Amino acid sequence: MKLAFTTLGCPDWTLDQMIEGAKQYGFDGIDFRGCAGEMDLWKRPEFSSGLGATAEKIRSAGLEVPCMSSSGRLLRDSEEERTASLENLTRFVHIGAVLGAPFVRVFGGYNGTRSEDEARREAAGMLDSMARIASSHGLSVLVETHDDWIASDKLASVLDAATEPNIGAIWDINHPYRMCGESAEQTWANLGRWIRYTHLKDSAIDEDGESVHALIGDGDVPIGECIRVMKDGGYDGWLAYEWEKKWAPEIPDPEIAFPRYAERVRAILAEIG
Repeated sequence: MKLAFTTLGCPDWTLDQMIEGAKQYGFDGIDFRGCAGEMDLWKRPEFSSGLGATAEKIRSAGLEVPCMSSSGRLLRDSEEERTASLENLTRFVHIGAVLGAPFVRVFGGYNGTRSEDEARREAAGMLDSMARIASSHGLSVLVETHDDWIASDKLASVLDAATEPNIGAIWDINHPYRMCGESAEQTWANLGRWIRYTHLKDSAIDEDGESVHALIGDGDVPIGECIRVMKDGGYDGWLAYEWEKKWAPEIPDPEIAFPRYAERVRAILAEIG
């Protein structure tokens, strides 16, 4: 398995800092969500007029781009919002195609006033639309265990209802465990056939009973067990670190969090064998 980090963990770093950090801390790839304070990548010259040079810079550093982290959602509450989701997905697909990314991430969104059946049908229809856009550029669309689709059986039901072949799931190991009480075995049993990519993170419960960010090894998310279950299930893909520094600026800087992640996860991989 290979290690990546999402740029949510280093929101103010430049592209050069991201590349140097990945090399220094022992990562194999970078999953782009934003760059140098800008979440809309296409507004940065490195991902517009200079995109070809960026691709070459990443390749020359011996790194890969395993996934593009779009903000597209399957369920939106207006035609304007649905159009915006498709546009966001399309922009990330175009960038990812040049960077050699095989996957683009989307969220499931929120049911709102929809029934479960209505939400599933609408989400599956939007997923197929997104998948057709991605397919024309050689990418697959992966839905994260997020929003109203954290429970692994629920997310699996949407993927089963969609019809395009280039779809799958991202298992964010924190969410089903922390918010649904799922074991690693339960999540894999429900969703394993769809999992193409993973987000690893740790968290803990504070004195007020709230979930808080934790450096790898400082929380109680069963990271080692999740990796073992993946390996036993035949998964040999990426383990991406989603350190949410962008949304929680008070948590430790990437210079602390990133090397801790790489060291701890590589130790787990060595132990599992």
